[in-house]
Amino acid sequence: MAKMQLDQFYLNIGIDFEVLDKWDLAMYRSLHSYHIKDRWINFEQSENKENTNSILMYAKGNHSSLLEMFDKFYKHTNTTKPEGNNNWFVPFKDPIDKLLGGYLCTDHWNENYKDKFVAGNRENMYEEMVKVLDDLVDSTLDGSLFRHSTMIDRHTTPLSLILRNSLKEHDVIDVSRLVGIDLDARTDLMEAVYSHMFYTNPDKGKQISMHAIPTRSPYSKNQHHYVRKYKIDNPDKMKALATGPLKNDYILNDFFVHGWKI
Repeated sequence: MAKMQLDQFYLNIGIDFEVLDKWDLAMYRSLHSYHIKDRWINFEQSENKENTNSILMYAKGNHSSLLEMFDKFYKHTNTTKPEGNNNWFVPFKDPIDKLLGGYLCTDHWNENYKDKFVAGNRENMYEEMVKVLDDLVDSTLDGSLFRHSTMIDRHTTPLSLILRNSLKEHDVIDVSRLVGIDLDARTDLMEAVYSHMFYTNPDKGKQISMHAIPTRSPYSKNQHHYVRKYKIDNPDKMKALATGPLKNDYILNDFFVHGWKI
């Protein structure tokens, strides 16, 4: 695949820049985290020191677990642009899950609702959660979220915007280097990351596995259940999100899964 500017690549795969710019403007309005630059971890590929990879770290992209693992088990550098000469790994997950689950990590959630939905609470709080998620989803669909962005921060930012901002320091990119890591399936993580850690730490397999196996989340199991149930109960809203405000992330996920040829 030919080298090209990132925005040209986005145009070629069908990214809607009008939608992308709405999210960008909303993040700018939120101010408190817009200036923070997402980081790339750069590391050697197995024992071959001539081949290096990079992996994007961002909120709701498994970044906490990966950062902790690299700090403990694998030599690496952190930079604001990818420096690997082989693969630039981009973790991705279902965009609707990222939006809904990401909101449960935002400052807005923590300040207004977190104390209601405490971990270990056996009371059925689903109807209360519906009201909160309806507010998030309805404001995303009607566009008010983009004009009044107190409900969003880096945890709800679409990956299409995150990736664009993380590659702005590259005038031209080699698109063939962009390799997706499916965080929902998680099998890609073994080949891309974990296998190197096991190879260089043969005596620390148990410790690495304790980091690698669990799916970590700062919110509780009942909140996971409420989000899953909400998606099932609201199929029309989910379709509207997928074909509207989150359409770019589904386009990007398709690229990571299927690739793209000129």
